[in-house]
Amino acid sequence: MARAAVPLYPPLARAARVQGVVHLKVTTDGHRVVATHVEDGNKLLADAAEENARTWEFATHDATTFTMTYHYKLDPKFKGIRKSIIARRKRTLLSLRPARISLSH
Repeated sequence: MARAAVPLYPPLARAARVQGVVHLKVTTDGHRVVATHVEDGNKLLADAAEENARTWEFATHDATTFTMTYHYKLDPKFKGIRKSIIARRKRTLLSLRPARISLSH
């Protein structure tokens, strides 16, 4: 991957304490994402995953389709926006990003 936005935890999902897994089918044209399809997952989380995937740009490659798995898990220590601001000051977004993102073909 040549460029991509940092995937952030959706604020509304974070406020509602929504966690879960999103499976997202991604199709590229050899340079960037041209289509996405949510296979499963909570709508709040799935919308954020799709938005993030659309920012990806790749080194030149053969057009392909693959499945990405976004794991959204809230840090139990995270209590609200104040801690979010403190985390940003420390240059960490641990409670604001999905816990893990993985790729499968």
